[in-house]
Amino acid sequence: MNYVIFDIDGTLTQSTDFDAACFKRAVLEHSEVRFKAHWGEYEHVTDSGLVKEIIHSHGLNEHERHLTDGIKRSFLRNVRSYISRNPVKEVPGAGRFIKTLNERTDVRVGIATGGWSETALLKLESAGAELDGISLSSANDAISRVDIMKQALVEAGEKNPTKVSYFGDASWDKRACEKLGWNFIAVGNEVEHHQRIESFDQATEALRFCFL
Repeated sequence: MNYVIFDIDGTLTQSTDFDAACFKRAVLEHSEVRFKAHWGEYEHVTDSGLVKEIIHSHGLNEHERHLTDGIKRSFLRNVRSYISRNPVKEVPGAGRFIKTLNERTDVRVGIATGGWSETALLKLESAGAELDGISLSSANDAISRVDIMKQALVEAGEKNPTKVSYFGDASWDKRACEKLGWNFIAVGNEVEHHQRIESFDQATEALRFCFL
């Protein structure tokens, strides 16, 4: 059985910019901290991983549980407020492409995101994604992106997949796939890679990359 897994922000939904802004605002609501210049400078670019590193790097370990819970609540509120005024748009063709995959008998579909599941579901639902039968692993399950992606296979009950392909839009997605030995397919222009699509309107090419 082949398995195709998707990231969310920048891959299935056009949500990268506002998600980052909502996250930073949530953190600053609970503590005065300095962020690194780029997300890629953090060890784990996941919601749980970012919060943990920010808390530890600022010597706030004693309040980790309280701060993490508060930041998560604020982030969820910020995202909900934003999308109530600005519905999320899908990356063109994403919904149709997932439907095409779901109609095949030789593939299973899953989602593995570095975001928390609560905000991930809000964005997907706002974008009109049909999630029936699709497993979701997230920063609720693990801190590292590699572990989140591995959890996607566990959620699907997939022990020995023939091939695993992952659609992502960032350098940390590509690195995680290299560690796992997965077939990486870049979406958008943020990552240089020999397998890349601008959007899922390039469905024929996307399928070819999955089933080469």
